[in-house]
Amino acid sequence: PIDTPHSPHNAGLPQVRSFLNTKAKDYDNLQVEYVGGNPRIIFFHGQTELDTIELNPYSESQIEELLASRGFQKRQN
Repeated sequence: PIDTPHSPHNAGLPQVRSFLNTKAKDYDNLQVEYVGGNPRIIFFHGQTELDTIELNPYSESQIEELLASRGFQKRQN
């Protein structure tokens, strides 16, 4: 399991935005869509939604760990 800070605030929001704006494009099969509300990752298998994780408490490195734990890989340069 990935250790995430327990915070009722959006303390990680700047890091989440930084990840989405700079690093998300480096991952295969990761699509970023902006829909109102808090940033979150929704995992799908085909058209079936499997899981939703709120990203606010995560740092950039924790998001990378989360993606790796779910089988997402960075593209090779």
